[in-house]
Order: sequence, then C-alpha cells, then structure tokens
Amino acid sequence: MSWTTWCPVPALCSGQQLIERNESGQWDLVRTVGWVASQRAVTHQQARKLGNGIFVCYSGTLRDGCCAGLLERQLALITSLRRTPTAGRISIGLSLAGNDTLDSALLLELKSRPGVERVLAEKRAENSRYAHPQYHGIVHCGQMARRFEQQRGRPFGYALRTRYDLLLVANALSSLPRWPIWDASTPASALAYGKRNRCEQMRCLPSDVFFVARLEQKLAGCRAPPSVACAFEGQYARLTLMDATGDWRDSFEATLFWPWMRNALPMYVLWGRDRVSRLWEYSWLFHQPTGVAE
Repeated sequence: MSWTTWCPVPALCSGQQLIERNESGQWDLVRTVGWVASQRAVTHQQARKLGNGIFVCYSGTLRDGCCAGLLERQLALITSLRRTPTAGRISIGLSLAGNDTLDSALLLELKSRPGVERVLAEKRAENSRYAHPQYHGIVHCGQMARRFEQQRGRPFGYALRTRYDLLLVANALSSLPRWPIWDASTPASALAYGKRNRCEQMRCLPSDVFFVARLEQKLAGCRAPPSVACAFEGQYARLTLMDATGDWRDSFEATLFWPWMRNALPMYVLWGRDRVSRLWEYSWLFHQPTGVAE
C-alpha cells in the first residue's frame, strides 16, 4: 500500500468535522473535537485583541545546504507579513541548535528592514525529557516570545513559527495577507498547512512545519499573563495520539497543537488546488535533507 495514498480515515475532512470550506481562498475551518483524548467541552470566545505586532520564530537545525537563500526567503516573508491588515511591528527570534550559527550579515540585514522591531539569534537548551528534538526549538520560541513581550511591555497579537528549510512559493506569499487568521473576528485562532501529502480526503489535518497563532486566552495549559507564547507551551514530554486517525505519524501534530485540540478549539487548515499542489505537498520543502526532520 502506497504511503501517500493510504487514508485511515477517508471521511475526516468532510461531514461534521467541516465547519466551512472556502474554495476561492483555499482553506477549511474544521472542528478538532475528538482528535485527541481527554477533551472537555468549552464555549469558544472570540480572541480579544489585547496585543499587536507579530512574533516570528525560526526553529529546527541548519543542516548542510538547508539555508541557501535563507535571507531571501526571510525577507520575502517579512514583506508579505507587512501587508497583513493587523501586522504592526515584527519581532524575529531564531532558535539555534548545537553548533549552528548564522552569519552576522544576515542578522544585520533583517534588523535593517522596515517594520522589523528586533531580531534575536540565540542558542537553545537541550532537554532530554522532550519526546522529540523539534520540541526543544518550539519551547525556546515560547521563551523568546515572553521575553520580547516583557521588553516591549505588551503582548504580541500573533505568533508565526516556521522551519529554516521551509520555502513558501510565490502563490503562498501573495495569498498570506488574505488568510482569515488576521481578522480578529474570525472563529479560529490557529492556522496551519494541511497534510495533503497523505491523501486528498485528509487535507484538513494540520502539518507541524508551520503555523500562525493569534493571541488566545483559552488555550489549554496557558499560564498567565496572556501571551502568544502559549502557542509554544504544549505537553512535549510524550507524543500525543491523534485519536481521529490512530496513526503514529500524526502524533507530532497532535502534540504540537495539543493546546488547541485539548479544548476542542477550531483551526484553519490551508490546502491548495492542483495548480499549487507543490506548496501543500511534502515537496514544498524544496530542499529536504536526509535524516530525521525537525
């Protein structure tokens, strides 16, 4: 059986799980009820826009060859973010693993860009209690977000997490300012790409390589004060089973998005038609190094 065609739950992205499908915008609004165990019923409250600005965090590893064109990708992302209706100032955190380093010229270029408030590249601590190395960087993103917010005296309105080796093609960058997550009146406070590489019928399942989170006070496990750092403060000591599929491959997403799924909060999941399918499939990582992806 082909890895890319096997669908353990072929009806997952239709029926009662689907709240709304927007064909022109190419996104689904989906319920996460039943996707992980031990959920409790909650009444969704619209996220109050207590903060402003966007915290962008890069995590992962700087493998050989992964970062050719990294600055160009970062600048393209910043340009798109500045076109969002509620962007405000942008702060950038870069989580570095082990012996990874970034060229000082790259950091200076990022700091000089219009709309960029601050840039911090920092080594992260390794913690053996996490279920997978990628969560070291996720936790570090949350730590940097809280420090930035303390320094600026107010929370961010949004957080964006991405990997160093993720390439957003032109179609994604041009559509980014129109994503529904930027409207504070919309019902979902998280947006991720769909795992369309699995199968078309499961395209509403989020992938863990990239997400945008709006300030949300109802996230499970979120500690005071309200902060976008809550999006990076899940339960990472062990992988969470995605009960909706029963597939261990989805445990990384169930663990990363546990703060939303634990309280059954809806999420936006992006997908694409055939003309832009390369973006949503695993081939959107135009450079995919060998070894375990982080």
